[in-house]
Amino acid sequence: MIRLNVFIRTTESNREELVNTARELVAASLKDEGCVAYDLFESSTRRDVLMICETWSDAKALAERMNALFERYDYVVGPSASCVVFVREGYPRLLDNYREHACLDSRIWEICEFLHDVVKPARLDARFPHRVSLHNSCHGVRMMGLSSPSELHVPYHSKLRDLLAMVEGIEVAEPERRDECCGFGGMFSVEENAVSVAMGRAKVARHTATGAEYITGADSSCLMHMQGIIDREKLPIKTIHIVQILNSHA
Repeated sequence: MIRLNVFIRTTESNREELVNTARELVAASLKDEGCVAYDLFESSTRRDVLMICETWSDAKALAERMNALFERYDYVVGPSASCVVFVREGYPRLLDNYREHACLDSRIWEICEFLHDVVKPARLDARFPHRVSLHNSCHGVRMMGLSSPSELHVPYHSKLRDLLAMVEGIEVAEPERRDECCGFGGMFSVEENAVSVAMGRAKVARHTATGAEYITGADSSCLMHMQGIIDREKLPIKTIHIVQILNSHA
């Protein structure tokens, strides 16, 4: 069986709406084939944190469910590079008749990749008058080509930076060792937690050294890992997903 734990942070203003939506998700998911359990938990100590716990019979059942949810769409767009990479790399091994399924390489996109390569906007109606430090995730750089890996010694490019350049008022910096891992790495952060934390601290320190107010990137797991370190150590910087900036009118 596969167990997934999803932590969600909310605000007081939208908490009730989020809880109601999550309950609808729980009720619908329990009807799906292969779903063993699907539960919503509310923290007794933090009203801004919820957790959804999913249990599925196997990985194939979970992949089939995702396919069923998205099969009627021309494009499937995700806000986290590591999630999109797993679908691209993992689903061909999990699903029968993969080329008949919805989540093909040609149909699933990371959101910055989708905006940059498919939508190709000439301008964005966005404003964010802050200094940000750009975070390049390992999956985004080396498996999706969102930016050029420094170890290849090729001309620099960054799809994220291209998009941020269209945001009014923003100042974009990059840390020393711009594409070095933040240390999260999924199960790596559980099995090698001490190393994971040390790497995260070093990465946050390099972002902070840029003088930025925010760390931004396209991989939610990296941002979550670094925000946890920031919160625990009360550091003078915040994380923000790049889509929040691209949609900002501050």
